[in-house]
Amino acid sequence: MSDEDHGMGHAGVDPDGKAITTKTFEAAGEAFDQDLDTSKENTKDLLEEE
Repeated sequence: MSDEDHGMGHAGVDPDGKAITTKTFEAAGEAFDQDLDTSKENTKDLLEEE
């Protein structure tokens, strides 16, 4: 996962952020008391359920 937001801001981190980046997963992990890898894996699992 890239840290590059391509000028769109980091989703979940910046107020109007649009790009999903490593910072997005870090913020989600902090909110749910997870480390970065667990946050990414949880997101992957949720997307696969859809």
